[in-house]
Amino acid sequence: MARHRFDGVWKYFFTADRFGSIPVHRGDLDLRKGSDSDGNFDSGSTIDSNNITTGTITGKKVEFEHPAETGKKKKYKGEVFFELGDRMIMGGRVEKVNTVKKDERDADDAQEDGSWVATKP
Repeated sequence: MARHRFDGVWKYFFTADRFGSIPVHRGDLDLRKGSDSDGNFDSGSTIDSNNITTGTITGKKVEFEHPAETGKKKKYKGEVFFELGDRMIMGGRVEKVNTVKKDERDADDAQEDGSWVATKP
């Protein structure tokens, strides 16, 4: 069965929202995507060895998330901005958010917000 064009191992880079930050290779984005057209990532997808709990691809838009430490998760939103044959580049924003807040004054951890880029092959 043919796999989806997004299926496979991507190189994953991250840069924090700080002046002078440069993209750093953080590991792999391993997308498991069958040939189905529902847009959902298959189970077993990982980013930097973290299991992706939910993920979708709709047209050129990409969204996924994974748990961080207790009570937090990382959310990635982006899009594919280059595609030529099997070569692709996608990227966007990542933010770390609290999933459990003690009260409305609890702030999200913005120090780990930033930009991400993934390249394939």
